[in-house]
Amino acid sequence: MNRRLLSLWFLLALGACAQREAPPHAPIDATPRVPMLEFQAPSVDAIASPVRYTLDRQFTPLVNFYLDDEVAAFGRGEDTAIGELFKLVTATAEQVRSVYAKDAAAGDQRFLGRQVLLSGSVLGVSKGDDKIPYVVFRDGVLLGTKARLAPDSVAVAATVTKDQELAFVCTGRGLVARTPLFDDCRPAAAVAQRQARMLVSEFAGFARGQSVSPEATELAVRFESLARAVDDRVDCSSGCEGRLNHRHAAQATTLGAIVQAMRAGGLRIDTATERALTQASSGPAARGS
Repeated sequence: MNRRLLSLWFLLALGACAQREAPPHAPIDATPRVPMLEFQAPSVDAIASPVRYTLDRQFTPLVNFYLDDEVAAFGRGEDTAIGELFKLVTATAEQVRSVYAKDAAAGDQRFLGRQVLLSGSVLGVSKGDDKIPYVVFRDGVLLGTKARLAPDSVAVAATVTKDQELAFVCTGRGLVARTPLFDDCRPAAAVAQRQARMLVSEFAGFARGQSVSPEATELAVRFESLARAVDDRVDCSSGCEGRLNHRHAAQATTLGAIVQAMRAGGLRIDTATERALTQASSGPAARGS
């Protein structure tokens, strides 16, 4: 199991959280940064008595490292697994302009009505007739590509500066007055951060013996397998790729043994998740086979 596959499993779990999330009623944190998130395994005293299994001490630093790394990459607008998971089209403002300049119909086919991870360098901030601000990205043309902010993200307009590199999750609206327009835009960092918080909550619930989503359960087992393979004296808080034996951690026998130990210790793992973990295929798509 290489890091790319672990990232995919990580983001499958994020996606499961996203599917269960209701639209936010309060304004989200629109600040275009990626605040640190931390998973903390519940202490032994905080866990209900039927749970006797304690997560490996490397579990927490590994989870936090991957969480911060993946969420930060998505927040920068990079072409990551989270974009694939949410079926996002990843593009810079310059790429959007280029596609539309060559063939407007092709541009609509790719972006119109689609969720897009849009990134680029800020040209400025303006407002439309409805007074909702939009961020204008440089795209090689004077007017730029426009990203109209979602109502719960308008606060970001006050924090944006010219030449700043930003990324938003938006809905494509096609060409308006020959200018690419995107609507309902939220800072990518804030979007990913919100989903990551939900995954952290699921991990904590799993450690307490609660039933959580199959995706979060599977990912917890995989992280535990990696954590067991790292010496406790190694510091994984800033990454320890060189010390991880991905191949051994991904073996069906290794994962199967961990599942049995977790179950015996009071953690809940359903048979479908166990099957996904222990069957021959080592890819995330194996669950559906």
